[in-house]
Amino acid sequence: MEEDSERFWDERYRKEEAVPERGPAAFLVEHRRLLPTRGRALDVAMGTGRNTLYLASLGYEVTGIDVSGVAVARCREEAVRRGLRLEAIQADLESYGMASDAYDLVIDFYYLRRELAALRQARDPRQGRASLSVAEARELANARVEG
Repeated sequence: MEEDSERFWDERYRKEEAVPERGPAAFLVEHRRLLPTRGRALDVAMGTGRNTLYLASLGYEVTGIDVSGVAVARCREEAVRRGLRLEAIQADLESYGMASDAYDLVIDFYYLRRELAALRQARDPRQGRASLSVAEARELANARVEG
């Protein structure tokens, strides 16, 4: 499954105009005030990294993960072009281990993996931790801010 998923997304990112230069998701920008002011952030299934780049520009220590090597390379190239520091990892989220207490902010745009709910539930708002989950299962009407 991992190779099929990687191949599918690599091909898609080779063909489409999903470029990080198009800017961060409006929902993320609009709800910025609800996020911790700084800390470690994780962007799950980051694609070409438009939200990863945005969080890095705000001063977060950001890790973005995506199965597509093409998307990860585009994010890294754009980070260099902008002079931003971030970590972009190519990994299959179905098998990649993520520590629930390693991040102050976890964002998830358009990727559904039920196990990630544990990461969101592990956030303690009293410690300034948050998660932003948008359009799980492609249902924008269910967009929510937690924590």
